[in-house]
Amino acid sequence: MRLLAIAVIALVPTFAVAQGAAHTPADAAYRGALANSPTPLSLARDQADYVQDRAETSQTEFRDALDEARQERLIRTAEVDLMGRTAAAMLESLPAECLDLEAVDDCGVVQGGWITGPGDARLFWQIQGGSTEMDGLTAGIVLMQDKGGRLDPVAWAFQASSYEAPVVFDSDGAWYVAVPGRTLGTGRGDADLIFRWAPGTERPLTQIDSWSWRDDLAAKLPGLNAFGRVRIDYAEMIALTEMFREGDAGCCGTGGHALIDFTIEGDRMTVSDARLRDGPRR
Repeated sequence: MRLLAIAVIALVPTFAVAQGAAHTPADAAYRGALANSPTPLSLARDQADYVQDRAETSQTEFRDALDEARQERLIRTAEVDLMGRTAAAMLESLPAECLDLEAVDDCGVVQGGWITGPGDARLFWQIQGGSTEMDGLTAGIVLMQDKGGRLDPVAWAFQASSYEAPVVFDSDGAWYVAVPGRTLGTGRGDADLIFRWAPGTERPLTQIDSWSWRDDLAAKLPGLNAFGRVRIDYAEMIALTEMFREGDAGCCGTGGHALIDFTIEGDRMTVSDARLRDGPRR
């Protein structure tokens, strides 16, 4: 498997590196990971974070450790994504057997089912649980389309401590699939995924940026931020969330509660309106 991933890395053209990014030892691994990724926007975000962390790290030994860790994660991601492009499962096995992409050890099925979209198209899904050496306990989501009783993966992710059942919604004539999730680690952040759903096309699911809306919110409500997990009602495209001011403890925001309206513009979810429902606490 490792040889296959490295072969992919070698074949991907150099233009796949994030625009404007400084050259790093992980560039080749990043290009390889992009080749089969169903979540390229998440991959680009994480690569940008790595590049920034590397630029801010002056000690060679710490920078080398960052490079090694990033390359290892990218190569592992490329291996999983290559499995995703070639794996398949039978419909009758969905409730009990993991569609194993070799992403987690001791893979088990947490939940599974299907959702219905445009033209009665169906998208099957499976939430998985397991562990990895890098992250410990890890959850996964695999989304599949039916090809005459054979289920082919069309998108997947293993970036959360937990995922919830996908939901379908429409906006301005397009259909979307949202997968609520919670981040790995001790924080309470979002690991939500959103895909534009176009059944019958070569790539039926296209990832939507589901995180940079927080920048919009900060611009609309200066001095406040939505720390941690924000539960979005995707059917209505709204959220009511606690707001935080600088210096607030992670448990307790003092900025009141904001009602947030969302919309999707291109490949990004944005904040169309945000207003405080109650005033900040003193």
